[in-house]
Amino acid sequence: MPVHQIKIFKGLEDDTTTIEHDVNNWLAENKVKVIQIIGNVAPQTLAAEAVKNTLSRTNHPPSDVMLVLLYEKA
Repeated sequence: MPVHQIKIFKGLEDDTTTIEHDVNNWLAENKVKVIQIIGNVAPQTLAAEAVKNTLSRTNHPPSDVMLVLLYEKA
């Protein structure tokens, strides 16, 4: 019986291209069977000074994005 495993990827909402690149590279390198991908977005907790100095399209710091990939080894 196959054993399910997980792989977690994390990044920022304003840099989802990097997360996508990381996931696609990992999948290509590991040749696994993906069972499910689950995602979550959660606000970051940054110090007030860091928020003031952040170059962002909004007044809010970018949120954390987490993807959990459930897979089976080939």
